[in-house]
Amino acid sequence: MASVYVGTVGLRIRVTFCINISNPGAARIRAEKPDETVIEWTATIEDSVAGIVYYDTQIDDLDQVGTWKINGIWDPTGDAIFYGKTACLVVRALGEC
Repeated sequence: MASVYVGTVGLRIRVTFCINISNPGAARIRAEKPDETVIEWTATIEDSVAGIVYYDTQIDDLDQVGTWKINGIWDPTGDAIFYGKTACLVVRALGEC
C-alpha cells in the first residue's frame, strides 16, 4: 500500500465485520487519533451479507501524524453494538519517507 499522508482525501477505509448486517441498523467507523481523541464517521454498506462497510476520507479528516486505531461499529437495534477488529493506519507528514 502507498503511504498515507496528513490531509489525504478519498482514502477508502474499509472494515469487515464477518457477520451479516442485512438487518436495519447503523454502520459507523470509529477512529482513535494519535492524541487519543475519538471520532466516528458514518459508513456506507458495501456488502451486507459479508458485513463490509467503508468510509472515504474528506478534507481535514486525517489531521494528525501517527498511528490511528480503526474499528467498525454495527448497531442493529440501538442497544446491541458489534465492533470490528482493530486495524492500525499510519499517517505521515507530507514529505516524510
